[in-house]
Amino acid sequence: MPTDTDQANARKFAEKVKEKKLQHFLAVLIYAKCSIDAIKEFLDTLVFGNKAEFQEEDQETPNLLPASKEFLERLFSRPSDRRDFFDEQRPFCALVLGSLDLVMIRSDDQKSLPWLEQEQIGSGAFGVVYKVTIPKGHLTTDGDFSQPTSSPMTIARKDFICVDTAEVSFKKEVKAIRDIFSGQATHDNILKSFGTIVIEGKPSTFSLLMPCADLDLQEYMKRNPEISPSDTSTRESIIRSTRELAGALDFLHRKMTTSEGDPIVCYHMDLKPSNILIFHDTRRRSETSIRDMIWKLSDFGLSRVKTRTRSQADLSNLFRTRFKDQPSQASATQNFRGTDMFLPVEAELEGRTMNEKSDIWSFGCILSLLFTYMGEGYKGFGGYSESRLLCSNKNVDCFYQYNKSNIGFEINRGVVEQHEKLIKLAAERSPSEGVAVKYMLKSLEGEVLLIDQGSRCGADRIVELLQATLKKYSTVESELSITENDSMPHSLVQKAQEKVLGLFRRKSKQSLAQTNIRRWRLEVDKKLKYKDSVCSPDGIRVAYWTNKTITLFDDRSGLTNAIPYRRVYTTTDELFNCYIFDVEIDRIHMLAVSPDRNSLACILQDKRGRPSLFTGRIAFNPAPQPTPAARSEHKDAGVCIIDQKATLLELPPGEITCLTLETRNQGYIIIRQGSTLSVNIFIIEPLDMKEQALMQRSTNNNAERLFTDMACLQSDNQSRRSELIIASQAERLFHLRYEGFESSPTVVIHPPIQSYRILKIATVEHSRKILALGSQSGSKSLLLLNIETQSPDVRPKITKMADIGVSAGYQAKLGVSCEGNVTIARIMVDMLEGRYFVFQIDVSNSLGT
Repeated sequence: MPTDTDQANARKFAEKVKEKKLQHFLAVLIYAKCSIDAIKEFLDTLVFGNKAEFQEEDQETPNLLPASKEFLERLFSRPSDRRDFFDEQRPFCALVLGSLDLVMIRSDDQKSLPWLEQEQIGSGAFGVVYKVTIPKGHLTTDGDFSQPTSSPMTIARKDFICVDTAEVSFKKEVKAIRDIFSGQATHDNILKSFGTIVIEGKPSTFSLLMPCADLDLQEYMKRNPEISPSDTSTRESIIRSTRELAGALDFLHRKMTTSEGDPIVCYHMDLKPSNILIFHDTRRRSETSIRDMIWKLSDFGLSRVKTRTRSQADLSNLFRTRFKDQPSQASATQNFRGTDMFLPVEAELEGRTMNEKSDIWSFGCILSLLFTYMGEGYKGFGGYSESRLLCSNKNVDCFYQYNKSNIGFEINRGVVEQHEKLIKLAAERSPSEGVAVKYMLKSLEGEVLLIDQGSRCGADRIVELLQATLKKYSTVESELSITENDSMPHSLVQKAQEKVLGLFRRKSKQSLAQTNIRRWRLEVDKKLKYKDSVCSPDGIRVAYWTNKTITLFDDRSGLTNAIPYRRVYTTTDELFNCYIFDVEIDRIHMLAVSPDRNSLACILQDKRGRPSLFTGRIAFNPAPQPTPAARSEHKDAGVCIIDQKATLLELPPGEITCLTLETRNQGYIIIRQGSTLSVNIFIIEPLDMKEQALMQRSTNNNAERLFTDMACLQSDNQSRRSELIIASQAERLFHLRYEGFESSPTVVIHPPIQSYRILKIATVEHSRKILALGSQSGSKSLLLLNIETQSPDVRPKITKMADIGVSAGYQAKLGVSCEGNVTIARIMVDMLEGRYFVFQIDVSNSLGT
């Protein structure tokens, strides 16, 4: 039996190992089956001796690992222990990536790279791109090794093969690349790097670690081949994203600094749609809205960098090309060796030098293509390319042409003719849009797509031109018909100015015209950019909120009020009560309230990014205390949250995709772990949670996000049974049936839905009917759908109920309420730039309710 002294020594040993961060070193000793003598030497020298100092900061490898042969010779007396430890330590020396410095790995290095899995997803002239998964604890995105990721993370890694002659200047040139990605000043629209790695060899490999994009601009346009003529807001959103991208280009040209703070100029030299990556913008809220995509410049393999203290560095000289480019007349030391439709004329002229104005030309070509896409869709690119090829006089597709009579160059006639066509098409959609498009395209011809480098404007001017174009677009309104009997909400604080702003009914092109659709535009301040919205269970009220303001719209009373966040107050208006809770807890990530409004649950996030499930009951205090800070128009509501509990969760908030309360005591958390969804059912009293993995993996031919939406399904008045419908990848439904909290659910996986893309789902009270928002294959129109599930081996049946008349690309929410014998579907749509619409559809006849 261990004595008290033995236990005290064991505790002291554990404390010392932890203090000196020797856990990994001890693990190697055990794994290598070193002798008892080696264990004693480890204790005497490292644990209780002074050879292992306290490691104050975490590093990219465990303390004292990898151990060199020289170090092991000093530590262990037996040669076999030295050999076994050295040979077996590599699995314990996986790097924590994300260092701000260049990581060098020698061919005989004991350090290993922490790739769980990798998949090639792209390649170019200079490099190959892989999607790699890094285990938890082995990546930091900000250079802080004390805060590594707490779950596996998928990123992109681009590998370049270094040329043999680059070894001498390689570190200096790589520093230039790192300055682009992680300099003192950064830009949201430039792809940030997590780290840089060089694996020495013959030849050496240089790797950049970056966020993994959802897709690039070229692929985005291919996947979304059409923009409806009435969809002005989508075109505005594209112009807005392009303006942000122009700001990033201006940053590269004029506002970058080195890590030492010196000014640095970068010429990208390879601007094209495939090098513009598109990410879901985590600063915003939705998973499907065009608005919630952020465009980033990427692929700086051909870039040239210049600072005050050094001459221009051509980064392409560092790397081998993977295939031979077409020959060029340009000097190999001055110009890119190859032909590309986005390159300017100086790329093929001997003696001419490429610089930042070459990027301006390329960006102008991209703008011309984007306006073609907005006007004619993806199919317009083919005819536009043929026109440029025909007019170039060189049998090459480019945006300039060779003028045989003047023996010189000028803008391609096919470009000018295309612009005239786009202006005409825009004017047919709306006179105001015609003015906006003409302004931008003529500015392109007069200031950007100029043969003379020096005459081209800078990127800052392009930002101004796009901003002015957006301002002109603000006067463009979709032409919508007015329906006489519709009504709309109004503002409490603006009763004197009550007026109808948009009472619309849009006729369907199909047999859906008889559907009774009411539509109104919410009266809001355009300066307010709402983060999210929610509809009350009875469908009467809709609330939108920013970080500072809640706006409540009441369909029945025709009243709204903007209420700033305060402590627990209620409005004094007799028509409704609004309670605002100031909860002294960590940052709220998600929130759900039970249908009876008696319970709430939310996901909290502490300063270290760790999530917790917070639950509580909403209770009324019979004797509320006065609140001195209360404004006169508010009073202490006497409402508080009791029975508060918080349970630490093992996953970061970014992996939690949905939280809902089905009843006052039961709810669900949907979690994405890598490429698998899991459902966690929990009860509030007593607090408990159980997990059910769905084993649904993302397929290569489906680019949709793994989690789409979820809804609770009522179960024939059986109190213990609960049912859940989960939509995944916009095409597949999971049906989970719980006979009780303690029992495992029955999971039915229906075959994928064909010909439709599901965006949102909702269930109808007191029935087992499922409604959805979605779109039909080949169309971007937002539809209200009825989903009928049959046996597990039969595909769900989809019935179109209504064409909402807006693009499916906008952020939309679906709610269903039953008012007597009437079933109402309400769709809330954010159409960008302060335009928020609510659609109300009576679906009683269609559902037979």
